[in-house]
Amino acid sequence: MSSRQTERTAGRGGRAPQGEPVSRPDQERTGSRYASASAPATRSAKDGTRPAKGGGLVGVRHLLRLQLRRDRLWWPIWAFCLILMPLVTVGSYETLYPTAADRAGATADVASNPSLLAVYGPAYDLSTSGGFISWRVLGYTCTLAGLVGLLTIIRHTRVEEETGRLELLRSGVLGRHASLVAGLLGTFAWSLLIGVVTFVGLIAQDLSTTGSLLTGAATTLTLMVFAGVGAVAAQITEHGRTARGIAGAVLGGAFLLRALGDSSDGVSFLSWLSPIGWAQQARPYAGDRTWVVLIPVLIIVALTATAVALENRRDLTASLIPSRLGPARGSMSTMAALAARLQRGSLVAWSVGLAIGGFAIGGIADGILDLLKDNKDGQEILQRMGGSGALIDTYFAAIIPLMAVIAAVHGIGAIGRVASEETEQRGELVLATATSRSQFFGQHLLWALGGAIVLMLVTGATTALGYLATGADADQIMPLIGATVAQVPAIWVVIGVAALGVGVSARLSLLGWVAVGVCMFIAWIGPILQLPDAVMDVSPFRHVPTLPGADMEWLPLIILTVIAGVLTAVGWVAYHRRDVAA
Repeated sequence: MSSRQTERTAGRGGRAPQGEPVSRPDQERTGSRYASASAPATRSAKDGTRPAKGGGLVGVRHLLRLQLRRDRLWWPIWAFCLILMPLVTVGSYETLYPTAADRAGATADVASNPSLLAVYGPAYDLSTSGGFISWRVLGYTCTLAGLVGLLTIIRHTRVEEETGRLELLRSGVLGRHASLVAGLLGTFAWSLLIGVVTFVGLIAQDLSTTGSLLTGAATTLTLMVFAGVGAVAAQITEHGRTARGIAGAVLGGAFLLRALGDSSDGVSFLSWLSPIGWAQQARPYAGDRTWVVLIPVLIIVALTATAVALENRRDLTASLIPSRLGPARGSMSTMAALAARLQRGSLVAWSVGLAIGGFAIGGIADGILDLLKDNKDGQEILQRMGGSGALIDTYFAAIIPLMAVIAAVHGIGAIGRVASEETEQRGELVLATATSRSQFFGQHLLWALGGAIVLMLVTGATTALGYLATGADADQIMPLIGATVAQVPAIWVVIGVAALGVGVSARLSLLGWVAVGVCMFIAWIGPILQLPDAVMDVSPFRHVPTLPGADMEWLPLIILTVIAGVLTAVGWVAYHRRDVAA
């Protein structure tokens, strides 16, 4: 094709083939985005040299190194959590079910309780520690792995385009698919490492080779599947937040399909439609269906090919579903209205999620009591988490702080919106108007702090409803709602840490995620590892009265509220003293 023919093709709005020149007028008409994407090929043609080998994959190796460097803290932390969950659970098996009679009774209780099947999945064989971890933690480990996979790939693809960093990199020698392929390669490499270490750790605890291999492969393949889901979602929308919502909805749907399929024989086929269900349908340590792993492998290949094909059909920073233009004249005249527009969708989604979780927790209360009624060691572990009251009160006192830690994630995201608006350069535009920093920071902070109250009320009400559905007394409603609302000051402390980080610098918004990660680790793993009290007391949720069942203590709640106020105030002052986007 001659250069004149090429110019005519680009001038009609079509894309010039890789390796052929694009004239300057056509670059100006098509915009800098496409021109920058074609920069390597254009430069080679001007120099009279052959185009660089690799086409759309030029620069993958260098970009992969850059992404791994950026993930030097992200991946080790998540890998530690994903590997630790099954490994430490093996040690608790002998404590929870010391005799064969206990194990047989637990298997029968789980099989006859649809609520337990929905929450934890089927218990194929609880006569071994391998079968126990396959039932108790494999589903949750795979769910967490899926979340990590989709967040990672969206962070390295759509978010990079949204912030303009990828366009800057594309101005150099970088192929069209380099970012996507490098992100997938890095994610796949880490998922393989997690699977291998999990496999070796389980083998070291004298578990069967095939079952350990399936357990490690389940985590690895689920992470890869949802990395592929995230890669496809990143091609559909122009915004990283929307892409996370799409991929997160797929993850939630997968968990729901598994729960419905496992809890009812009539729709058991639904488990086979869920990537999380595949992990448990492989039956590690209880039949070892190795052929099941072929299903996620095929899905991973299909999702990867789909993501690459979709990326090939769009321009840089564009998407398959373009954003709609807003009205010519805006109707939001206050910062409060803008904050409500930005935050309300997240609060509604979190409310729905915690409502479902609260109802499930209330619904399985009787099943948990049946499992632990003759198990003194299991009751002892529960009492370490929820105090020494009546067993049902201890259960709720142990599980409600876990829900509160999860609810704190919403608050981190709400106050983190200040930092994200700043890094995406929209906050600077808002602050250029008559909007003050106090209004900008304060409105998002109100949604974070107020959202904690709303979410805990929803959690308490739905937990009570779930418990009532099993035939419990209506007198339990108010104590359960009171127990969840009492967690609010502890959530505020975590939000205060996040506000402090955002106030000092947008880059320190990760401080809130570190705080909630530490609280989550202490709440979930601390009692199993029997961590010392000095470590456990780092979490503010440890200082909330163990309600229901215990006497109400106001002093700890007041102290937590004061700490949250001090952290928030320092963050507020720091935000007023620093440069925006500094």
